Amino acid sequence: MKRELFDLDWRFALDTNAQASREFDDTQWRRVDLPHDWSIELPRRADAPSGAQGGFAQDGVGWYRKRFTLPAESRDQRVYVEFEGVYHDAEIWLNGRALGVHPYGYSTFLLDLTPYLDFDGENVLAVRVDSSTYPHTRWYSGSGIYRHVWLLTAGPVHVAHWGLSVTTPEVTDTAATIAAQTTVTNHADVDRALTVRWSVVDPDGKPVADAAATVTVPAGASVDARQNLSVPHPRRWSPDTPHLYRLETAIYDGAECLDREATTVGNR
Repeated sequence: MKRELFDLDWRFALDTNAQASREFDDTQWRRVDLPHDWSIELPRRADAPSGAQGGFAQDGVGWYRKRFTLPAESRDQRVYVEFEGVYHDAEIWLNGRALGVHPYGYSTFLLDLTPYLDFDGENVLAVRVDSSTYPHTRWYSGSGIYRHVWLLTAGPVHVAHWGLSVTTPEVTDTAATIAAQTTVTNHADVDRALTVRWSVVDPDGKPVADAAATVTVPAGASVDARQNLSVPHPRRWSPDTPHLYRLETAIYDGAECLDREATTVGNR
């Protein structure tokens, strides 16, 4: 899955009454790059609803809008947007179509843009953020899209977002067991018979274990593939010796690699 930073060149306004989810003239709005917190920009007020526990910060309703186009090769791919954090009560639209809501301000969330994208013209992503409801926090929270945003693209068959899981159920001086789980998503119109391959690379970049499993993923579904890999004479992770291995995962249809992902793992 390709991951592209989506932070630059947004339009922003503090406006309770704006109807900016659809076609809207935002040319007079301020240009901002993310992450952005509008509360930190405003003066503190003794009568602010946030009170002492919220640092007397001013809140409100803010709108963000971003215009973007996609390359031609994206037409046959799945396209997602990932928000690392929006505080809070976020509502999101793409080209005037509602994508979803995310009330909680401290967690990451993912939305699928694919059904409503215009691959031949300009797209508009609109985000309404409402931090005016109190009480909602025990400390200064800020307001707005205060963490990074990412645009993700992948083929119809890919490793699901957050689809890698790895544990080390048994670690000895002789060997470590690395239990890998990969969620394979199939957005194609037909069932797919696939091979998932895993490889463990040690801290020096040397492959030290590999395994494979075959899975059949129905059209429009996701399937988990699991396998245990044995790493000989593992180097232990600790704060003093933070040795990290890398688990590389790839999905194959015959000899063709459809997607690959990697994550780090420590043996403790």
